[in-house]
Parts: sequence; structure tokens; C-alpha cells
Amino acid sequence: MSDRYLVISSDTHAGLPNEQYRDWLDPEYRERFDAYLEARAKLAESARQGFLNEEFAEEWQAENAEGLRGGWDAARRDKELDADGVAGEV
Repeated sequence: MSDRYLVISSDTHAGLPNEQYRDWLDPEYRERFDAYLEARAKLAESARQGFLNEEFAEEWQAENAEGLRGGWDAARRDKELDADGVAGEV
């Protein structure tokens, strides 16, 4: 007979896509937030143009798109947790 364990994860990396946090910010910080998003997009574009193997990245994204959706889609996240045997997250 084996013991059963209840697994609750504290290693969660789930959240909205960054742009969707804007409406939740105090208006005082939105201009700085927009600048952050613009700078982040420029860095991503630089990586895409020279440092990223685009073919590999596109293939990886296609293969992992469903699981990645669990970062912001609660129903998908629950499926990922169930598949991992995790009862909940904190």
C-alpha cells in the first residue's frame, strides 16, 4: 500500500499577458507602463532579428501553445494542474 499526498504548488507562473494589466494600474503609472511595454517589444524584436532561431521558436510555440495558454486561461490552467497531479496553487 502506498501513501497518498496532497500536492499544492507555490511555483506558479500564471498571469495575464502583460498588456492586459494596464487597466488595473493607477492612471498615474500608465505612461511608464506603456514605455515599459514598448521597450520590451523592442527587445523581443531585436532577439527575433538576430539572436533567435526563428524556425525553432515557431515550432516550439506551435507545439506548446495549448499548455502556454494555461498562463492566463484558468480552465486550461486547471487541466495542466490535473495532468501534473497538483491539487491547487498559492
